[in-house]
Amino acid sequence: MLSRDPLNPPRSWEDVLVGRSGAWPDYDKLVSELAAIGPAGLGPMVEALGHDSSDVRAAAAEALGRIGDGRAVPALSRALKDRHEWVRYKVTRALGRIGGPQAVDALVKALEDEIEAETSLLLTAVGSFPGGGEDVYLCEIAAEELGRIRDPRAVGPLIEALTHPKGLAAHAAAEALGGMDDKRAAEALVAAAECDNPYAQQAAWECLFGSAGTPDPGGTMLEKLGEGKLFAVVGLGEWPPDCDTARAVEALVPLLSERDLAWRAAAAESLGKLKDPAAVAPLAEMLAGEEDPAVKCAAVWALGRIGTPAALEAVPRAAHDADSAVCKAAALALAKTTRPSGAQEDP
Repeated sequence: MLSRDPLNPPRSWEDVLVGRSGAWPDYDKLVSELAAIGPAGLGPMVEALGHDSSDVRAAAAEALGRIGDGRAVPALSRALKDRHEWVRYKVTRALGRIGGPQAVDALVKALEDEIEAETSLLLTAVGSFPGGGEDVYLCEIAAEELGRIRDPRAVGPLIEALTHPKGLAAHAAAEALGGMDDKRAAEALVAAAECDNPYAQQAAWECLFGSAGTPDPGGTMLEKLGEGKLFAVVGLGEWPPDCDTARAVEALVPLLSERDLAWRAAAAESLGKLKDPAAVAPLAEMLAGEEDPAVKCAAVWALGRIGTPAALEAVPRAAHDADSAVCKAAALALAKTTRPSGAQEDP
């Protein structure tokens, strides 16, 4: 029977297994009993991460994750280098469950290391880790956990993982980015949907629009917007050309008054990409009352992109804004009125 007295915690891994006559207990039962000890058993469980048995190491990692004590993160971070992939899987899940800045740093490092290692293996024609397709790829699991934690520091590594040469890793990265309330993540998904990497393209498309055979991709994007996904705001700017833009404009206009400036800016830019004159009045109204320079720039750019006389009439006031970036954006937008015939439009 395991001791649950916090004043007398087990002092070694052997104490944890005392009374079992040398037979290994049921794995799930062992994990549950270890987790029930709580923080009092932290020392022995950290010690067990170096045990000879991979089952014991995995059980210790899983128990530490259930306990959720951040003091275990340094030891778990080191255990990401365990020689057994099943242990690394449990360690990664444990770090995701504990969370916190240290855990995120460890998962990001694991993701970056795994991308580098996998790329190196592919370049030397090995193609996969020992054990073939049945292996649990650390890159995939790390991406999943980073997506669950939603720390913005993970966005860069996840974008890199989005183009991973293994489909499972790309899918995990796309799903993780889809849950991030970050404009960089949204733009990466939209770009990946049109990229040359088939894995990244499929993963991004499914995240943005559903399956490749979705009959109404625009409608699927509107559903994602209803779920509060920032990437849907960016994605609406890529509204399918054969679909009526009125639905997209109708969905984006209310977002111009969102409290979150990233959402306001993304909505303005997407309206500019749609080039629908119906967006001019809401964008002009937003520009007149907006205080944030970045959002002002987005609104000015959008009005310039639409480029109708009514749109350009709303821009001159911004040319005298106190922020130099807003003034520059206004100057670029107004340059449309003097662009020589046949000159290429700014993207």
